Amino acid sequence: MENFKNEKMEIQSFLEDLTTKHSDGSVVERDEISKSIEEFDLENFLEKIVSLGFVIHGSSKFFETAKPHPAKDDNSVPENEHYAIYATDLPAIAIYMSIVSNDKIHEQKKSIHWGAGVIRHANGNRIPVFSADQDLSDVMDDGYLYLFKKENFSPVTPNQMEEQFVSHESLKPVLIIKTKPSDFKYSVQPLK
Repeated sequence: MENFKNEKMEIQSFLEDLTTKHSDGSVVERDEISKSIEEFDLENFLEKIVSLGFVIHGSSKFFETAKPHPAKDDNSVPENEHYAIYATDLPAIAIYMSIVSNDKIHEQKKSIHWGAGVIRHANGNRIPVFSADQDLSDVMDDGYLYLFKKENFSPVTPNQMEEQFVSHESLKPVLIIKTKPSDFKYSVQPLK
């Protein structure tokens, strides 16, 4: 337990240093973090950040201030009908959302249906799952993760979509981290 407390304090201190250094809204390059953390893994690092009271918005687009907008949803899922900033406490989902480039999809005049979901186990574990109706490798690109304080967000549907949060206000992220397709470690299941 003491080890976890020390690690949490170290991560919190490291995060404070990063936010001070990048308070001008500049992007944190992944290498800047990996140089400071042994055996760096972006998803594991973000899980520790989330445990400190943060949520993450992943996007292929850069912005200094996040503004509410409609979710990109081809299936008209009620949870995605908010005009809001969407964020998650599952880093893998945010990474996925950051590296699939809707601009590349439109440039290539493709019609791709893709998304993320969660399998919930009785023990409380949540496993992210990813799907697409075709190969995404040619529409993946560098992206951005936007870290926000969780206190500025509310759950989309309490007790149902626990990994999805919304804010109806424009917000400046606490930190912006650049991502690469290689940060995504999961397989994408084909949609049928």
